[in-house]
Amino acid sequence: MNENKIPFKCDTCGNQFQHGFHHYEGHRIAKYNILVCELCWKSNSDGWAPVYESKLFLHLKNSGLPEPQRNDKDRLPRD
Repeated sequence: MNENKIPFKCDTCGNQFQHGFHHYEGHRIAKYNILVCELCWKSNSDGWAPVYESKLFLHLKNSGLPEPQRNDKDRLPRD
């Protein structure tokens, strides 16, 4: 049965994943107030790839959140 499956859309790549009811395929990132899939989480461990920056900056602006400082690799920190 699928009644306990909760689909979410990744805030970076847009893919769907399940999160909740003992099945957690995503990560909540408080600094950005976003929920991302496992693939995006693992693929951006050194900081967010430039392809995601415009989406993250727009989300931060619309949410009234400050822009984080770039890390030592000149990327936005993942968390």
